[in-house]
Amino acid sequence: KMFATMSWIQNLIVFIGVLNTASSCYSGSPNTNLKVDDTTYVCVTIGATNSITGQMMNYSRFVFDPKMDEFSKFNLQNSWTSTYSSDDMFNKLMAPESPTASSQLWMHIESEGQFSYQKIFRSSLETWPHSGAVISVNNGKVDGITWDYGCFDCDNDKCRRNTYKYNGDAVPDKDSGKDCYVDDIDCSSSKCSLELYVTWSGTDADGNYLLSQQKRLSNFDATIV
Repeated sequence: KMFATMSWIQNLIVFIGVLNTASSCYSGSPNTNLKVDDTTYVCVTIGATNSITGQMMNYSRFVFDPKMDEFSKFNLQNSWTSTYSSDDMFNKLMAPESPTASSQLWMHIESEGQFSYQKIFRSSLETWPHSGAVISVNNGKVDGITWDYGCFDCDNDKCRRNTYKYNGDAVPDKDSGKDCYVDDIDCSSSKCSLELYVTWSGTDADGNYLLSQQKRLSNFDATIV
């Protein structure tokens, strides 16, 4: 297991130094010859949109470097600090000129040149604090990233779809699932700061099957068959 825990303030300092190497989340150029236990780059990109115009206001990319086929957890401490968006430190970072204008914080995952669909991390009243990603590999080359879905720690009335294309359209139901959200009035920094769980599927450059996908969170969701 790998557990990477950083505050966004600390991570902003760290990822600036890494970004020249991982500007597109590559561990090289991108690497097409990855093997089990090789170091890779995974990036979490979070951006804000203006609630009136729908235009992107700002974004930040946070980098961590799990080993291939290692079940990994990335925690962005203090990414949720206040029930009120206008007082939230992370929201102010995303929309420094007018934090009250941002109604949503969006996120997506990148690795070795591949991108996931978008999800909402935080809206004006709700937060989706936990996400899982499965990185697919074909003979050592990352060829896709999918979200791992499941409402394993909430009631049905706090479980809904939350996956979007880059034009803002919802991803069709057949290509998405449901996740838990938390009402902001029930949140705290420890409960609603962003957590990402990463697993791997497919084969490495030597043809070895990647096994960490067996630990994906949806395996613990009794509602998924």
